[in-house]
Amino acid sequence: MSDGTKSSGGKVSRPCLSIDVSRRDFADFDGQIQDAIGVLSQHSIDVEALISTPGVEEAWLEFGVTLRNDVAVQSDYLPPALCALLGRLTLGVVVSHYQV
Repeated sequence: MSDGTKSSGGKVSRPCLSIDVSRRDFADFDGQIQDAIGVLSQHSIDVEALISTPGVEEAWLEFGVTLRNDVAVQSDYLPPALCALLGRLTLGVVVSHYQV
């Protein structure tokens, strides 16, 4: 989770928050989602407090997943339980695809 953006030097130019919600491999997107649901459910009050800190303009949850080269289109599903949590916490979501 982060609320910063990178400047041309690759450094975050605004206040930033980063929290690991899963240590699962990029190939285990479903596991990452389940871990995220658990962490956000268990720590929602803390996340809400951090997001509402003055100066925080935006926040999102980022998933890192393996880029599948054997398909023409890669679609990654986010279940309603996760989407509901993200909406309630006003968190955006980013799915970053990596060639590994």
